[in-house]
Amino acid sequence: MLLIVALLRSSKRTVLVSGIVLLGGIVMFASIQCVRQHSSQQIAFATAEELQSFAEAHGLHCQREVAGFGGVFITESKVSLKELAQRACKANCGLTPKWKGILWIKELDSPDHPRPSNFDPDKDLGGKWRIWGNLVVAGDEEFMDRLEAWYRQEHQSANHAAP
Repeated sequence: MLLIVALLRSSKRTVLVSGIVLLGGIVMFASIQCVRQHSSQQIAFATAEELQSFAEAHGLHCQREVAGFGGVFITESKVSLKELAQRACKANCGLTPKWKGILWIKELDSPDHPRPSNFDPDKDLGGKWRIWGNLVVAGDEEFMDRLEAWYRQEHQSANHAAP
């Protein structure tokens, strides 16, 4: 509206300044919305149990490793721990077809093992892995992408429903 009034009453300079101010406001509003949307979609789980609940709600299977390893496997189909141990070498997470449909997760900080921990993803894992809040998630990247998409979809819906 301001731009139309300026066109009718003022010089070219006023029209140009009004246009720049209007465009700047639009860009600033869009930038704020992008930052809000991006920050609300960060993948973050506080505990392995939280991710397990999320995964199981989506029909996935979860199995805790034997004591000492402290990780949890998430799989698309039911797989025994024995078979997972044979298929899922942590030196090549997600790099071989054997990892298809398999993720391995481990808490970075936990009440049982507060930092400093002996586990360092940079040193102790090979292949494909990501950090989701307090968890390291390793394995099949397509599977990780799918869980991230579910997470974002659910949190985006929750953010739009909130006042």
